[in-house]
Amino acid sequence: MLCLACGLQNVLTTTYSKNIVRSTHITGMVNDSCMMFGYFLRNRGKMDMVDLGKFIVFIPIWVSFLTGGFVGVAVYLEIGNHAFWVPTLATFFWSFF
Repeated sequence: MLCLACGLQNVLTTTYSKNIVRSTHITGMVNDSCMMFGYFLRNRGKMDMVDLGKFIVFIPIWVSFLTGGFVGVAVYLEIGNHAFWVPTLATFFWSFF
């Protein structure tokens, strides 16, 4: 019930504030994607231009998230717990740029 209440609060906040892209985390994008799908169904297959723009922004983020998950699992299966060093070192080196 708590998750349902938090999700409902996110939907209401996004709907009434008219934010274009609200979230920087994957759970917010799941929420926004489901809202867009609901609006798409309600409007009988017509998509608003703002929702289309959000969808175009979400595509590379979703692909990156899923790719990172699969690569993380593959690296973990290959080298075990030492796999955590890969993102740690990558973040360390990228912080200099």
